[in-house]
Amino acid sequence: MDIVDVIEQAQGGQALANLARTYNLTPDQVEEAVRAVVPELAWRLERNTLSRGGLADLVQALGHGHHEELLDNPAALGSGQIKDEGNRILGNMLGSKDASRAVAARAAATSGLSESIIRMLLPIIASWVMGGVAKQSKGGLG
Repeated sequence: MDIVDVIEQAQGGQALANLARTYNLTPDQVEEAVRAVVPELAWRLERNTLSRGGLADLVQALGHGHHEELLDNPAALGSGQIKDEGNRILGNMLGSKDASRAVAARAAATSGLSESIIRMLLPIIASWVMGGVAKQSKGGLG
């Protein structure tokens, strides 16, 4: 199962619809954003783990984080906590706001959504990616 599947199944299969309601979007818009952003974030996460330090950082984040809760709890969508955590994750994964903006621009181009919508959802999707990795790593990182 890939990260997109984990995200789509979160919150009893309602994660995308819950996020859509929270930000006054359609579920299709949220799904397009997730499908456009997740592959790049997953690739960046994988690339970061190729170094010993990057892998250690990931293991530490998964061990000390509450990423699954941010993925599974619909109430987290209305809190600033998920955006703050997502921005920290983006900083670690991408390194700069310029890189984050570039991800948003590429995702907007492939999804047909506006860059402003992608930028708004990007921290939440980043939190969800880490939640998906946390769920998948319960049996150990492979």
